[in-house]
Amino acid sequence: MPNNLNVNKLAGLKWHYVHQRFRTPFYTYLLWEGVSRHYNNNLRFPYEMGAILYLDQELMFADKVWRKTKTLTLSKLEKEPKFIQNSFCKAYKLNDKIEEIARELSQVKFSAYSNYQLADNLEKYCQLCFSMGAFIIFPLFIEEYLEDYVKKEVTKKCGAKTPEIIHDFNVSLKPSSTENDELSLLKIALKRHRRLPIEQDVKRHLQNYGWLKNSAMNNSYYSEKEIYRRLDGLRGADISQKIKNILNERHRQVSRVKKYQTEFAFSRKLINHIETLQEAIYFRSWRTERFYRNIQYLTALLEEISRRLGLKSWDDIFYVLPKEIINLLRQELTMDLKVVKERKRGYIMWADGRNTQIYSDNIVAGAKKKIKFLTIQNRECHEIKGQAACRGLAVGKVHIIKSKKEFKKFKVKEILVVPSTTPDYVPVMKKAAAIITDEGGLTCHAAIMSRELNIPCIIGTKIGTQVLRDGDLVEADAEKGIIKILKKA
Repeated sequence: MPNNLNVNKLAGLKWHYVHQRFRTPFYTYLLWEGVSRHYNNNLRFPYEMGAILYLDQELMFADKVWRKTKTLTLSKLEKEPKFIQNSFCKAYKLNDKIEEIARELSQVKFSAYSNYQLADNLEKYCQLCFSMGAFIIFPLFIEEYLEDYVKKEVTKKCGAKTPEIIHDFNVSLKPSSTENDELSLLKIALKRHRRLPIEQDVKRHLQNYGWLKNSAMNNSYYSEKEIYRRLDGLRGADISQKIKNILNERHRQVSRVKKYQTEFAFSRKLINHIETLQEAIYFRSWRTERFYRNIQYLTALLEEISRRLGLKSWDDIFYVLPKEIINLLRQELTMDLKVVKERKRGYIMWADGRNTQIYSDNIVAGAKKKIKFLTIQNRECHEIKGQAACRGLAVGKVHIIKSKKEFKKFKVKEILVVPSTTPDYVPVMKKAAAIITDEGGLTCHAAIMSRELNIPCIIGTKIGTQVLRDGDLVEADAEKGIIKILKKA
């Protein structure tokens, strides 16, 4: 077990808050171990962030470390304009290697393997994931700088057309996984409408996109039943037109961006920063999606390991850290089931650049009381400010969603208020009159999807889920980034 967590020391630090999101310990470790230490020797840049805290669903970095590494990143970008884009390209290539190994592992019969062999295979996979950590934070460091720079320079060139142009520049030119999932489903629906067999298409769709539900890495995937339910929802729709609309809008988006660059004679630096911003918007979702997408190929390996560790259910493995799994296997030991049970109730993970440790049980409640990233001065305020992610205005009743278990209660044209979103939130987002998030940044999932769905969206309020209440009547002005409480519930 790890040494006691120095809660008082952590409580004295200033924090840079990222988001609130449930993830299993396995995923949290896989993601942040590679960020806190320098595993990727091919990237000769001090990217490691040795002060990361996951406090029972809330993720934050020590502000001093955050500012230092952000400053270094922006300085590097100024000296090497292609630095970020080149880093993204390296990440794409590294993922190809990770996916290749994961696919190979999916074909192996592990029952004949020794515990040491199981440990070696998992360690090989994890080391590659840790190397991917080199690229995880870059989008968060650059988004505010790039957004401000692009907006300032475009305003000089484009005047009154600036809001429209900026809106187009804040959309990725690459289709997201969610958009590809939608297109794939529409094509299956079209075959069904033409009375052609679709069974194999549905199975293929699940292989390609079923992982979109696995954002917590807890073995949650879409089922065939859910896919057929979505297909049933498309009965009577003009499916061919829907497909054309998606493809045409993507084509128009690319054409508009190229037209603006030529029409207003943008400088090479401005064009480079626009391209970097648009790639970052795509990359931010892509980078974490790869983790819970690729893990599906390790199902057979993890099932066998779970059996060897004596876990009650094989997916309890996601409450055991990779380093713990490897050590237990090599020592021919089983996992303490009491610890797994404690972690399911809540846990803390602290990465200090030397070790990434996990804590659970009574320490969690005590740490939550002492460690604060935000103090709300006035819970009775009647106006909240954020950042406009997708332009528009909507009036409606607030519905706060903090758990996937609450999805079914959400009604059409309500105002969706959330800490943050992941791909499995999309069906709920489609129903919303507007979207409001605590989390900020033009590259966050809510910002990306709201622009794809053309739903007014205000991000980065920080306090939306804490000040607003279910049933409050609000006006969400996503032109100005302001939420007005018209009538409290």
